[in-house]
Amino acid sequence: MKFVLTRPIEDSKRIKQSLESKGHKVIVNPLLEIKYKTNILNADKYEVLIFTSRHSIRYLEKKNIFLKNKIICACGKSTFLEAKKFGTENTYILYSNVSELEENFANINGIKEKKVLYLRGREITSDITSIFRGNGINIDDKTVYEANAINEFNNELINELDGGQNLAILFYSIRTAQVYLQSMEKYNLSNKTSIIIAYCISKNVADFLTKFGIETKYAQDTSDDAILQLISNEH
Repeated sequence: MKFVLTRPIEDSKRIKQSLESKGHKVIVNPLLEIKYKTNILNADKYEVLIFTSRHSIRYLEKKNIFLKNKIICACGKSTFLEAKKFGTENTYILYSNVSELEENFANINGIKEKKVLYLRGREITSDITSIFRGNGINIDDKTVYEANAINEFNNELINELDGGQNLAILFYSIRTAQVYLQSMEKYNLSNKTSIIIAYCISKNVADFLTKFGIETKYAQDTSDDAILQLISNEH
């Protein structure tokens, strides 16, 4: 079976190498392009920072903004590990997903007296800023990147879909799944959903794709290692 990776090329390198080392064939066809904002922010005045995507962390790195003596809240294992690059002078809290953050964030000691910054992309699946403000938490949010759709399939992927062979496609967000489905329509391939097996980063993504008749499987946590383990269990 061939695997299709839908993340940007740089983010796909490790998983591509791992799958190929096990004898799998891999097609890399990014469906989102990350564009970072040019605005500069002052992180010094905030005591707590929230990250739901590692692209927000990379924005800070690109701007040479280094965090010290902060409480850093990260959703998903991959985002958490990326945030740890800021060093041991910070306190790190891992939430498995946004829902867990929404449920437990207010429990941070003294959180209502702290200034909180949520760094995010343009597209969000949950308006956590409004949720937290409703709980009396002082929070600002800044959009620091955009994930722009790439509604294009490369020739290799089109040929595979046209040929009717089973394909395993990795999905890391509902946004990516939406772009994939739009692209299937663009290329008149919407009747090929039955040949797809979707390996998803979370149950939310899997549930979204299931509505369109796509067979799905999802990882136990939001990390590359969890996706690779899921694939290894199946193959």
